[in-house]
Amino acid sequence: MTSASLDAALSAAERRFIDANPRSRLRHERARAVLPGGHSRQTLYYAPFPLTVAHGEGTRITDLDGHEYLNLVGDFAAGVFGHRSEPIHQAVQQAMRSGISLSGPNTHEVELAELISQRIPSIQQVRFCNSGSEACLFAAQLARHAMKLPKLLVFNGAYHGGFMVFREGDAPLTVPIPVIKATYNDVPGTRALIRAHAAELAAVMVEPMMGSSGCIPGAPEFLAMLREETKAAGSQATGIGGVLNTHWCVGAISQPSQVQAAASPKRRLYHLCMLERGFYIAQRGMVNLSLPTTEADVAGFTRATREFLIEHLDALRLP
Repeated sequence: MTSASLDAALSAAERRFIDANPRSRLRHERARAVLPGGHSRQTLYYAPFPLTVAHGEGTRITDLDGHEYLNLVGDFAAGVFGHRSEPIHQAVQQAMRSGISLSGPNTHEVELAELISQRIPSIQQVRFCNSGSEACLFAAQLARHAMKLPKLLVFNGAYHGGFMVFREGDAPLTVPIPVIKATYNDVPGTRALIRAHAAELAAVMVEPMMGSSGCIPGAPEFLAMLREETKAAGSQATGIGGVLNTHWCVGAISQPSQVQAAASPKRRLYHLCMLERGFYIAQRGMVNLSLPTTEADVAGFTRATREFLIEHLDALRLP
């Protein structure tokens, strides 16, 4: 691989993207005047500008310039039901007819909580939140309050919401909770930290699959160790999983430090070329399948990826 060939391929892809999406470009320029960075959610931005989505149906979305895509972002695993689920549409209409912002307990939350508790017996009670960020912050503060201990053990590269982003340095907007940072999938190192800080450790926050760092799965022995050690220490363990991610490297990935940055040239080239082929994926290579996604959709995505690899073999070739 030569840097020049990769740079040339990426530059050409960016030019095609800009030429094909003039309305999204103008919309982004307008948005920058009233929204910081031109958006209200950092994960939705990618260079040179994000596509503005005008419509969605099933698994498909259409942008302002009329291009249709198979949506494989899936709202980063939150869009499980696709873009128009008839049962959900009917339920929302029924709820709207009953009125909104009723300023008191309503006639739906108890039934939903009962369903969740019945299906997952370990969930004895439910606290509904407005976002995953809010839920994670509630869980962290509840653990600290219930255990009457100050610290959390977290993992470098973890994301537990917009206010709980953990890495080697301190993220500027992360809530000022005292934390101990460990390395994901490091069994002996993490065990030693839990034991050393047991007297002040309220909880371990862990993703069984580390999502935003590249969908890195937790090794079974690592997750089992966390359960054993937190149980022995009297602390808690919380977490939620993710889906899949493409990586441009050789060998298994077990830690965020092994993953290329989301803005690396290979990731950007793959992202732009897949958009060109009608597949809407996250720039970091993350893919989330929603329930309406068909086997034919997956086969088409696989075929498009194979075509991309063949077309850009020289630019992508490892040294």
